[in-house]
Amino acid sequence: MSSVLSAKERELISSPYGFAKYLLGIPVYDGRRKDSPKQGREVRAAGSLLYTVDENPSWQREVFDAMKDSGARVSLRTANGSGKTSTIITGLILWHLATFPNSTVISTAGVDRQVRAQLFPNLRRHAHKLKGWNFNESSLEVTAPNGARWIGFTTDKPERAEGWHGRDAIAKDGGPGPLMIIVDEAKSVPTGIFEAFDRCTYQRILYTSSPGAATGEFWKSQTQASSPFKRFVIPASQCPHADHAKNAVVVAARGEKNPMVRSAVFAEFTDEDASFVLSLSDLERCLQNPPAFDPAGGRRAFCDFAAGGDENVLALREGNRLRIVDAFQDRDTMAAVGRFIARFRELNLAPHEIYADADGLGAPMLDRLQEQGWKINRCRNGSAPDDPEVYRNWGSETWHDGAEQIRRCRVILDIDEDTKMQLCDRRMDRKSDGRLGLEAKDDMRRRGAGSPDRADSLLGAMRGSPAHAPVDFMASGMALTIDDRLRQELADEAADQGTLDGSFAG
Repeated sequence: MSSVLSAKERELISSPYGFAKYLLGIPVYDGRRKDSPKQGREVRAAGSLLYTVDENPSWQREVFDAMKDSGARVSLRTANGSGKTSTIITGLILWHLATFPNSTVISTAGVDRQVRAQLFPNLRRHAHKLKGWNFNESSLEVTAPNGARWIGFTTDKPERAEGWHGRDAIAKDGGPGPLMIIVDEAKSVPTGIFEAFDRCTYQRILYTSSPGAATGEFWKSQTQASSPFKRFVIPASQCPHADHAKNAVVVAARGEKNPMVRSAVFAEFTDEDASFVLSLSDLERCLQNPPAFDPAGGRRAFCDFAAGGDENVLALREGNRLRIVDAFQDRDTMAAVGRFIARFRELNLAPHEIYADADGLGAPMLDRLQEQGWKINRCRNGSAPDDPEVYRNWGSETWHDGAEQIRRCRVILDIDEDTKMQLCDRRMDRKSDGRLGLEAKDDMRRRGAGSPDRADSLLGAMRGSPAHAPVDFMASGMALTIDDRLRQELADEAADQGTLDGSFAG
């Protein structure tokens, strides 16, 4: 057999698809799987068909082919776990560097960890196949022997995204080669960055992201009739490798209409619904733009107790950073108490640092904890709030105050997809006295949403975070903390709405 490649074979491996599949060895969905089952898997939740998996999709090759020629503009919307970073972005970057001498690829994302912890490791995974290439993690750069380079960065300053220029030519004269721009998790990138890229001279550009709220530049690239982008929409049903069992569990727990479900599973944009305490877009903005870590305020843990199918949850706040430490189901409440005690000891928590839900099953579990030497702080959702003029009860205050801290990007959230979904899946309750309230959990279950155990625990741990230093707002001469100002604004808003039918209540 001849080892010389035919012209057709050379053309194939010089394309993004051929380079990724045959030279890098990336398994690309190209519709050519010979062993795929004739009928796709059915994914069901609560007895209903959610979707049927396409076991032999071709969309990854189609995206590669759409990016091959100069002038390419592609907008790729995907469900979570589609392989857009490990397959599409990685393959495109390495192909471009290998193919075009002195070329440049710049890529950005809504958050630094997407570039540093996701993309760069996927690029470096192929280093052993690329002789003479340099992969620099500290500067987020890859350079090839032919003078081509990739630069990764994140920024909210448009001036950092300006000044990149390429030319549509193979740079045999030592001048610059083509420029490709990639915007990952584009739903979270500020508009000014897109405008700065528009001022660059590029030959190829890719926007890609899971969808969020129906607003912003990525949404426009996917929906506006005048958009110059070739569009792709890839739900979980087009991703055979996705965790379909988890998708079914999530949909069963949160319901098909949950905004995170629509985004993560069905790759759909979500309309903002003002009836929810926290919107998906506000949560995403906080996740993508966290504040600097501030240890002030110490630690606060919060326990949410459960039985049966609901979860026992332990959340922890350290300064302005919050996380879920443990979440588990256990019908044996005394065994659950033992697990909580083990976690308290692992975290070296003192009883005064721990708070817990004392409603319902919480009371006997707290009694048992006290018998074991853990006399922790008891909280009741129906008890009086700190600010009774604004909130109906303690639980309402916890959710609304916590949601406002998230909206203002005042906390660092280290949370999973389940917690994100729960945070965005509770509605405000409106009655006639003008105070802010919450949707009852029984009402949540009736509309197909599960118990927000992780969100309850996280927001309970968020309480008590320190207010910022007093600020003289509007040169009024009144020194108010930001929390004071927030309460005042909420009270004013509630008063404005108090004469309307269906004012906030809890």
